[in-house]
Amino acid sequence: MPSRITQLKLVGFRGASQPLTVGFDHDKTVVMIFGENGTGKSTLIDAIDAVSNASLGSIMERGAGGNAHKYLPSLSATQQLEVELATKSGHSWRATLSGRKYVVQPVDGHAEPPPVVRVLRRSKLLQLLEDAPADRYAAMKHFLDVAGVEASEAALWASYAPLHSDWEREEAARSRDLLLLEEEWQRERLTHETATTARDWATTRLSENIDALREEAARLDALQLLLAGIKEDKTTAISLGLEWRTALANLEAAQTKLATAPDAAAHLASLLAVLRDALHYLRQPGSTTCLCPVCAVPADQTRLQAQLVGRLERLQITADLVDVETAAAQTLELADDRLRQAGAALAAKLGEMAGLLASQTPVALASCTADWDTYQEAANSAVEPHQRVMAGCRLATRLQDCCVALDAEAQALIGRVQLFDSLKSRIANFDEINRKLLETDAIRDRLKRTIDLVVERRKRFTQRILDSITAEVNRLYTCIHPNENIGLDRLEMDPNRRGSLSQRVNFGGHAADVPPQAYLSESHLDTLGFCLWLALAKRSGAEKAVIVLDDVFTSVDLEHFQRITDLLDAEAPNFGQLIIATHSRRWYDRYQRRRDNVHLMRLERWSLTKGVRVFSEKTFVTELEAALAQVPLNRRDVATQAGILLEELLQVVASAYECSLPLKEVPKFLLHELVSGTTKVMKVAKVKRLLPMLAGATALDTNDPAAWESIDIKPLFEALSRRNTEPRNAAAHYSVSGLDLADEEMEAFATEALALARALTCPVCCELPQKIVDGSYRGCACPKPRKMQLSPVLRP
Repeated sequence: MPSRITQLKLVGFRGASQPLTVGFDHDKTVVMIFGENGTGKSTLIDAIDAVSNASLGSIMERGAGGNAHKYLPSLSATQQLEVELATKSGHSWRATLSGRKYVVQPVDGHAEPPPVVRVLRRSKLLQLLEDAPADRYAAMKHFLDVAGVEASEAALWASYAPLHSDWEREEAARSRDLLLLEEEWQRERLTHETATTARDWATTRLSENIDALREEAARLDALQLLLAGIKEDKTTAISLGLEWRTALANLEAAQTKLATAPDAAAHLASLLAVLRDALHYLRQPGSTTCLCPVCAVPADQTRLQAQLVGRLERLQITADLVDVETAAAQTLELADDRLRQAGAALAAKLGEMAGLLASQTPVALASCTADWDTYQEAANSAVEPHQRVMAGCRLATRLQDCCVALDAEAQALIGRVQLFDSLKSRIANFDEINRKLLETDAIRDRLKRTIDLVVERRKRFTQRILDSITAEVNRLYTCIHPNENIGLDRLEMDPNRRGSLSQRVNFGGHAADVPPQAYLSESHLDTLGFCLWLALAKRSGAEKAVIVLDDVFTSVDLEHFQRITDLLDAEAPNFGQLIIATHSRRWYDRYQRRRDNVHLMRLERWSLTKGVRVFSEKTFVTELEAALAQVPLNRRDVATQAGILLEELLQVVASAYECSLPLKEVPKFLLHELVSGTTKVMKVAKVKRLLPMLAGATALDTNDPAAWESIDIKPLFEALSRRNTEPRNAAAHYSVSGLDLADEEMEAFATEALALARALTCPVCCELPQKIVDGSYRGCACPKPRKMQLSPVLRP
């Protein structure tokens, strides 16, 4: 795997008080870093975390807070802190401390990102279980990978929101218009109308002939204006009639006084006129002698003037009466002329009104029809102008009595016209709003259905992932806690909150919507948190990811610990690399005895002067191979490694097939006991597996029989069992007979033990097939199409 770590260099970093270079066997799937507390395991893990994730590591979880960067350099560091990591791809990256954070840069200028490393520490084991729903979602968000869908969903909502606002605004406007229309209907409708809705009523109103209504309204308006003019002319005429009557009375009075004067004569007025004219003539500029203007006799002008003045003075009283009578006559003539003009104006307006009423008479004026006839008769028969004027005034007065009713009729008609205009505008606006609402609602509905579809698909997709995670968590959890009926019941998005992930646990077959801490023990919580973390890690490019476990398990018992290690053995091939840092010697011994696909490291005691010290360890298979290759042969090493390897191998077979073994208080069996107990199984056991040269191939047709080989275990076991177990005793158990065995026998025993081990273990995952698959064979930890198959399924 290109992402596998091959080398780690530390300079001045935490416990590495001396420069340190650690090599990783990139051909091994599992790397175990074993060391007691205080030997530097966390230093190595934090170094990997620094380069891959730019993380300050475990020191952040120990209360250092914002000052964590101060404690990263080693106490004795004389150089700048540096951590360099190399992978199988040939690329390297270097992390240096800059201020409060790491700066990670590629070595040699390549553009590849650092390897994906998932680090699980004890302090983070329960985080996913104990986090708030929003934080839990944030931790899982990158596993769900719906950012593109959420962005599309947000864009759809961004388009929908203003459209929905427009729709709500238009709907509110329509509701207001409808309410106003209802109020108008209730206010305006007549009792005899049969409309059952405001819209029907408005439709009926709009069916009226608006042009005729407007013409009638205009005619009534003209009648009202004409009536106003008639009223004004009538007032003028009445006033002038009074003046005419007064002038007539004054004239008659003057004539009466003149007629009763003592010297009054019929010709007196003419005489006075003549005398006045003669006096006026004589007063013209000229000589004092002149002809009499009457008799043409020469006369003295001065004397003649004196005579005329004296005579006029004697006639002065009569003269004043004559003047009054003359002035009264002129006033009467003027009043008569003005009265005639006012009467003509009034008659003209009445005639104009008669023309307007000829086509149609308003209801308010219908009662004045008889008055028109009376007016016509009076106007035609009257001799004096004031009689005709008075006839017009009487008609005008009668018409004025109908003004209130005419105004009400006009206002009602204007109200109908205005109602028509208002309804027309309101209905037009109502229809326009309805049209817009239909268009907007159609688009809004399509958008909403699209959003609902996207949301439903996103939730379904997300829930499908969450269900698969839940299923994987429970599968892993069942491997650790079989038949305990405990696990994760459901992970689901909170329907009422965005970005909130809730969880339910299953306890004793009952799903409980409560925190797991309420029911599960500490070890169950640890293993559940681990299974959840591992399931998520598998979804995050597991084939390229480096999984790092930093002293994770401390609360589980021996039985569950064995299941956890079995689970990790089975899951390790799914990841690019599995790095385990532990102080558990039990775990270390397990890998040393059973696995060939593991790189074992052991850390020695730390000191400031020596720093972190790392040593590579060998598995029993590797040690046995190395021991057989030594010259001269080290019979004790060969015998020990072969015996331990066989004991571990046969004990697994005996456990899987439930073979009969002697009852012991401590189940630690000798080699001859294991050989005897597994004989029936080993004589019928057969192995079917991919050819060694094809075992690691990626593009392979596993259905091709030519790709598989079959191995009969019986000859290998019999070859071993024909030899006695004394070679094993020659090393671990002292016996005289063991000391007598030749080196050739020792070497043959070890070679046959190694051959049996290689035949019974998978060359890929290095596991002995134990779990029953489909009831037909026992399989190894590899994926199903590639599983190594061991038969029989049950002990014969």
